[in-house]
Amino acid sequence: MELNCSSVYLLRHGRTQATMDHQFMSDTSKNSHIIEDAIRDLCELKSQISNYKFDVVVVVCSDIPRVVETANIFELLNPELKYDYQKKYKGINNGGWEYKSASTLTGIDLNDYKEREEKHNIFAKSSNGESWAQVLLNTI
Repeated sequence: MELNCSSVYLLRHGRTQATMDHQFMSDTSKNSHIIEDAIRDLCELKSQISNYKFDVVVVVCSDIPRVVETANIFELLNPELKYDYQKKYKGINNGGWEYKSASTLTGIDLNDYKEREEKHNIFAKSSNGESWAQVLLNTI
């Protein structure tokens, strides 16, 4: 596949309960869906950038629920755009850290957290989770 584009714009998914509670989540966690405030945030974003002319041809999204939910709202605000949902674009699976916050990790989970998040070891991962190296390979 050849991709020719002059610009790429990135939009992060809307806030989730997990991000509000500073918890780890995975793609299927119950705390990984966007919260109602995310709708307001996207509407505000739309009004802030309404005078800017984007040369967007297609919006490419992962099929992670929080991303699909964000894209659905964005699509309501921008119905003229085309949307392409791709299964291959995934976030990181936090496995054994799911529903926990960094401050509540103990034992091996705390050690793994320090190794991955503080020492930036891209090969470190939580139990039953993924490393950033795995995410990079998935992205490639």
